Amino acid sequence: TGPTGPTGPAGPGRPTFWAGVTVAGALYKSAGGTITAAHPATGTYDLTFPTGTNIQFGCSSHAEPTAGSEFTTTQAGPRFGAPGNLLRVIITNNAGTAVDQEFEVVVIC
Repeated sequence: TGPTGPTGPAGPGRPTFWAGVTVAGALYKSAGGTITAAHPATGTYDLTFPTGTNIQFGCSSHAEPTAGSEFTTTQAGPRFGAPGNLLRVIITNNAGTAVDQEFEVVVIC
């Protein structure tokens, strides 16, 4: 084979989003684009990220309560019939009961 050619330009960066969400489901901080939050049920929070973001494919998410010993689970919207730019955060206590809790979340695509 021939000689290696010159290195091309760097590709675009991967979008990163983060948000802080109150117990009531309101954002108290966010970055990375327009994010909205809803609190449809005890222990359930839905975050909507910018249009075109597909949380289910090519993104990783992590949510963590800001206090206490609660557990979090994140689910991409298409897993429960919602749009691809929606992330559901579910918070439970040690007994597995849904509880409301302030948390922070990061999504890296």
